Amino acid sequence: MSTYVDKEFERAKLLGGIGAILTLLGFVPKVGFALSIIGLILILISLKMFSDYYRNEDIFRYALIGVILGIISGVVLVVGALALGIRLALFKLVTFKHIALSLVALIIIFWILLVISTYFFKRSFDLLGEHTGEKLFKTAALLMFIGAILLIIVVGAFISLVAEILLAVAFFIVKPRAPAPRAVAVAPPPPPPPPA
Repeated sequence: MSTYVDKEFERAKLLGGIGAILTLLGFVPKVGFALSIIGLILILISLKMFSDYYRNEDIFRYALIGVILGIISGVVLVVGALALGIRLALFKLVTFKHIALSLVALIIIFWILLVISTYFFKRSFDLLGEHTGEKLFKTAALLMFIGAILLIIVVGAFISLVAEILLAVAFFIVKPRAPAPRAVAVAPPPPPPPPA
């Protein structure tokens, strides 16, 4: 049983580590976006495995919420940009002020959703750090969150990059740590026999 559990743990950390490396390759021309998506999927699978291993569904649930919010933020950005482009094409009299305000509003909405998304990822990796005892997960999670907040002033991109590197390292160096034992229900003592 222990060997099986250790193998599951090793699979989870390997998938997480590979996933984190693939997300770092988002800058590669033509294939970067696809590699990032594959990496994110592998990280999610890894977190699901860790969630099962430590019997804490919040590890996976928080990450899943983060992914959903991240997708929504991307959809908002793309749809908003397309809508603005269509308005520009159809209505030539749209002023520069209107375009600038629309772009700023769009970027702020995208940024807010991204920060909330990253917050849920932070909660997931904080829990993983608590269960595994690997502090690097918590450090990476904190930097990821700070990076998302500061993304609006560009420096956040570099902080996020460092966070991704630390996350990959954390997955590869984490050691198995036994999950907490399940609570065992104790039957109440039998009632005393009735008096004769």
